[in-house]
Amino acid sequence: SRPQAPTTAISMVVGPMRDDTPGGRILPCHNCGLIRPVGTAGYCRRCTNKRVRTDGGGPRALSPQDARDRFLEKRSMENSEKTIRSYRARLTEWVRWCEDRQIERVSDLSGWSFDEYSRYLRAEGMAAATVKGKMTALSQLVQYLESIEAVEQGLAEKIHVPTLSRDQETSDMMLDT
Repeated sequence: SRPQAPTTAISMVVGPMRDDTPGGRILPCHNCGLIRPVGTAGYCRRCTNKRVRTDGGGPRALSPQDARDRFLEKRSMENSEKTIRSYRARLTEWVRWCEDRQIERVSDLSGWSFDEYSRYLRAEGMAAATVKGKMTALSQLVQYLESIEAVEQGLAEKIHVPTLSRDQETSDMMLDT
């Protein structure tokens, strides 16, 4: 007869969640890809701990990605998982845009950078409603950053969220299923 494989590894992966895993779900970690309990930001405890800054830079040293993840973690206490996924999708493009432009710290953000991001979204051919959703999510993120003193006060007011007509708010386009 063949020896039985140990079941302890499996029970660690699919076993009960630890109480100290915020919003914990058993999914692949966004960073390491291992299937383990992850927080609402999508990182396992090991990868989250590695991402914590140890340089003493404080909140002004947060990267755009770290700022997004902290914001999502905070919002997860107030919003549904579906809403958090929506925020993540809307803010991930902004994080990539920042990385492409070597914006390494949120303290480097300015009204100019938000205007440039808005212009980028429109140049990409995004619908007005999509641009509004992304800029609204970004405005809420920057309001959070103001509250933790990671950016200058009043910075969120420099984000222009477009006002749309009723026709721009909806689309008659058929989506493939």
